[in-house]
Amino acid sequence: MTQGIVSGLKDRSRYSLNRAVFTEKSAGKKSLFEHRLFEEGKQLAKAQTNAELPADVRPLEIPSFIGRKTIEIYQCTLEELCQPGERASEYEETAKLDAGNILLYKQRITWIGICVAEAKIQQTPAILSLESYDEIRERMVVPEIEKKVIGAALAIAVQYGLDRLEPVERFFSDIMRLTVCVEILYVGHRKASAKP
Repeated sequence: MTQGIVSGLKDRSRYSLNRAVFTEKSAGKKSLFEHRLFEEGKQLAKAQTNAELPADVRPLEIPSFIGRKTIEIYQCTLEELCQPGERASEYEETAKLDAGNILLYKQRITWIGICVAEAKIQQTPAILSLESYDEIRERMVVPEIEKKVIGAALAIAVQYGLDRLEPVERFFSDIMRLTVCVEILYVGHRKASAKP
């Protein structure tokens, strides 16, 4: 998945920034990006986001702020990776890439977040007895693993010829923070599911 994410950033960096793909609304009140995201998202609606849940745990609803923050992080990264400017001839292709990238990030954040949290609960059931956000976060965050993920992402970025590594590093750091948010939400969800 890390390779796919870096590859998507590299592909998108070949195009102009094309802010209008995100900002200009059509008659249907959606931007070209929003339209593509909706259409392609329908194809993945039954994906296995919650496939790793135990049978007695209902699916986790992911709050909308995580999706909004993911798009914001992505747009900030594009500002640094892409050439500034608008090319209308590229709009369809960039909207397609943008929607595909965001859907991949959503899958990474939610699926990894749920799977990692569940694995940690199975390993240490006492996590479900923790009360404060900070206590749960401390159990969820493993700095050594985060460094490994970022290191792998940067190595792939170098291999793909991305000449700006700082935005890639920031991007992965931000995406991992959102993944931790899902992990913490999932712990709360599991605690609620365990109540009679």
